[in-house]
Amino acid sequence: MAGLTLLTSNIAFVMMLELTIPAHRGIAGNITFMFYASGELLITLFGYLTRNWLNLLWANTIFFGVSLFFVFFTVESPLYLYSKKQYSRLENCLRRMAKLNGRNENDWRPAFEELISKHLFTMGNKKELSFSQTLQQLVRQRQTMLRILIVALLAFKDTLLYYKISYGLAAMKISPYLSMLIGGVLEAIGYITATLIMSTRLGRKYSLILSTGLTGACVLAVPFLIDRSTLATVIVSQIGKYATSVANSITWIFIAELFPTSIRSSTNGFALAISRLGAITAPVIDASIDEQYLPITFYAYAGLAFLSLLVTLPLPETKDEPLAKAVDVSQSVNS
Repeated sequence: MAGLTLLTSNIAFVMMLELTIPAHRGIAGNITFMFYASGELLITLFGYLTRNWLNLLWANTIFFGVSLFFVFFTVESPLYLYSKKQYSRLENCLRRMAKLNGRNENDWRPAFEELISKHLFTMGNKKELSFSQTLQQLVRQRQTMLRILIVALLAFKDTLLYYKISYGLAAMKISPYLSMLIGGVLEAIGYITATLIMSTRLGRKYSLILSTGLTGACVLAVPFLIDRSTLATVIVSQIGKYATSVANSITWIFIAELFPTSIRSSTNGFALAISRLGAITAPVIDASIDEQYLPITFYAYAGLAFLSLLVTLPLPETKDEPLAKAVDVSQSVNS
């Protein structure tokens, strides 16, 4: 059930970005993360009220079931329909969106017809590739594969550090409800911060580098503070959780913007799967390693943060760039 929930949230996130114009994409993406933080606060409330894992599972299941109702009001992504050449469905989708936005037929119809005619002319007699053929050609594209490996590392790093910090706070002698509450509020502030700094000249790439550097610095500082001051350790850890929340939200928006529509959901899903390995790794290492060696894990995680900072440098800036601007794999292969 948890896996399916992650799947639906990934699809919803990609759709939200594809339905949004470049100028508002950062805000739209971070709205989903704001609701993630709200969910964190909500599950803290459920946990406090139920005080029982089975009852907590029931509360979450009922909440998930109610949320399925909203799927009926969701429109299909126009970019997805365009990439799959489903022009009649695309036309109906755009007409529905135009009606909801108070636009008449003349506001969008001429541009739509021109777009389709150009697409048909460009595609010509090119045949649609099967999944295996697309995958084979994708593997041969070194630049695309390098980007996929880099974003997988970024996703793994973000989740690993997030759970490392959260697990460390949970192990300390403070109320887990208070820790979750403070963490949820700081995450929400982090997502707002991400929206603001991404709209500046820093864009996606340098905002990600800045927030990742701050996260690494906080993780590196914890082992020096943990035996000296519990309060200082909690404060620095929460700053680290704030910084990794900023980095996390930027990472997922960045990932979605780096790839064309034809492989956007697949690359996003792959990065999500790799990120779950980070969620597994952090608590397993902390639970299995001797306490005297725990500081080494902080040094290793900080090193991973600084490594991911370096591999981000070759990536292009995607701020205000159209999602469809990236070269479609199937088109580049055929041409």
